[in-house]
Amino acid sequence: MREIKFRAWDSNIKLFGAVIELSYSPNLNEEYVPSYVRVHDYKDVTNVVHYSDPVSIQENLLIEQFTGLHDVNGRDIYEGDIVETIPMAPGDDKITDLVNIGIVKFIEDGYWIENFNWAIGIFKETIRLKVIGNVHENPELLEGK
Repeated sequence: MREIKFRAWDSNIKLFGAVIELSYSPNLNEEYVPSYVRVHDYKDVTNVVHYSDPVSIQENLLIEQFTGLHDVNGRDIYEGDIVETIPMAPGDDKITDLVNIGIVKFIEDGYWIENFNWAIGIFKETIRLKVIGNVHENPELLEGK
């Protein structure tokens, strides 16, 4: 069973951190939306930010889920990560020359790696993944892709 965890990006104050508490409540349309979020800042371990206004959360906070996978360096892979995909032949440890860059996204029924030209399922046994950044702090990694 995979670990369930989240991270959050606050586009207003440019804060990135681990979600340590997350609550949902129904809105006027009976849709469940985040109503309280507590985030532990990745860069300053003493900084814990509390969000309790559902409107502000919807407008400023993007919550991304851990995929349950780790990259070639053991780093957690989340939605919004930019990854380098390194295709492998089954049973072969030699890396091929084909390397692509894409964004990890949850689409319909699962996690996918997507760029402007292609998308592949993240749970392919024939690829290795390396996190090289994320869409919030490193959008330049996607330029020309």
